[in-house]
Amino acid sequence: MTGEFVLVWRNVKKHLLRNIQLLLTISIGFLIFGVLGTLNYSMLGGDDVFAKSRLMVMSQAGLIEPLPLAYYKRLESISGVKSVGYATWFGLYYQNMQQDILAFAVEPESWMEQHPEMITSPTEVVSFKSTKNGMLVSYKIAKKFGWKLGDSVPLKSVLFQPKSGEQFWTFKVSGLFRNSEESGGRKYVITHYDYLNDNRILWKNTVGTFIVIPEKNISANSLAIKIDAEFLRSSSSTLTATDKAFHDDFFRQIGDLFFMIKSIIGISFLSIILVVSSTIALAVRQRTRDIAVLKTFGFSNGKIFRIIYIETLGLSCLGGVLGLLFAAAVNH
Repeated sequence: MTGEFVLVWRNVKKHLLRNIQLLLTISIGFLIFGVLGTLNYSMLGGDDVFAKSRLMVMSQAGLIEPLPLAYYKRLESISGVKSVGYATWFGLYYQNMQQDILAFAVEPESWMEQHPEMITSPTEVVSFKSTKNGMLVSYKIAKKFGWKLGDSVPLKSVLFQPKSGEQFWTFKVSGLFRNSEESGGRKYVITHYDYLNDNRILWKNTVGTFIVIPEKNISANSLAIKIDAEFLRSSSSTLTATDKAFHDDFFRQIGDLFFMIKSIIGISFLSIILVVSSTIALAVRQRTRDIAVLKTFGFSNGKIFRIIYIETLGLSCLGGVLGLLFAAAVNH
């Protein structure tokens, strides 16, 4: 067997350029798989059990139509509701619109209670709650923009301009957080709803969505039906769905991204299979003379093809490992 590995190594060196191209092709395929697979997992919210039971209540007209903040008390009074929170999409971006940030203005107490998948320190939570213009930031977003605890960050909004007439909203980085892997590692920031509401001109005393946690042993779907029935004849009727369903629909508004991602991953792996197959066939054709010499020395057909397959499989495995390592570096 040692002699076979020696022959494999010599064949790799003999056709070095072709083998490097094969290695790069496989690495790129696995890089695509690693990056897009992680993106798909994150967009779907991972396997987050909280997102599957947490309800999002929005206007039946869609996200662009806010709901009255006064709905808060009515939601609290519905049988089967454990807690109610609310959030409004802030539409923030950093230095230009290409540096957009998924940001929500929230009621801090209820948000932290309703999102146990957020991993941060108690000290930073206290700092965020006590700072009206405070902001809790995903570690990945902070790393991307070089933000640190205590930094004052000017951010613009595509929707809301401060009533003071200033161009920017100024936030203080009060804390950093990670989301558990089960939740897909979502990247966003949260700010105070009161800070937005007190300083905006448009849509005061309204919210984008209410967040409802059902009582134990209460079905999320049955509670969603009850909530929508409560507001059916109100000035703004509601549409209630789980956080996971809401999250999926949000991305489908800009096209079926999930299907496109899966299609690209499938095409990349099909390309790898075709490249590996053609490489094996080419290796056999190029080595007709070498194979004849090996047969002269008593090598069987099975042994000869085993050498070829060991070479190709080894390069394929190495390319896969390198591709996934690159993907891990990109996703970090």
